[in-house]
Amino acid sequence: MRQKQRNLDVLSASMLDIGSFFGKFIKFNSFAFLLTLSYYFSAGAQALADAHAVCAINDKDIFISKFAELGSDQLNLTHFPLHYSTLVPTEKDYEEKITYADSIKYLGFYYARKGYLFPNKSDRKHSNLKIKSKYVRKILRVELYENDTDNLSYYYFRKNNNCWSLYKIESKSM
Repeated sequence: MRQKQRNLDVLSASMLDIGSFFGKFIKFNSFAFLLTLSYYFSAGAQALADAHAVCAINDKDIFISKFAELGSDQLNLTHFPLHYSTLVPTEKDYEEKITYADSIKYLGFYYARKGYLFPNKSDRKHSNLKIKSKYVRKILRVELYENDTDNLSYYYFRKNNNCWSLYKIESKSM
């Protein structure tokens, strides 16, 4: 009887040690999980804060320059569904195809496949792209083009609540 009691005591102590181990393990993993989660939220919050600082810029040329350098954070300043139009060849001419994209994954052009919508300064230099911008009736139209080619796209921004957002892209490249 005594032996059975001693075995039960050892087993109980072992169970407590295992429970204590798992309790510490769960507490540590919960802490690690929360730490990781807070990092991602703080990084996301910082990206959103950076995008918001850019969207409030009043000077159109400075805004375009800063927007281009946001990379994938450009999506924080993009209104979805995004109006995206391209020219598609027909038997006689070209026809405009319009897509209302709910996400960047539905846009097939080069920069979208890289995770952003508007090329940064380095990409523009590499592709020999130029920029012209025009502000008409509360709409900022940015022309992205390459001299002596048919490579031409228009990016349209509008300001809502003192914040610029991209709402339309027209590709006129043939």
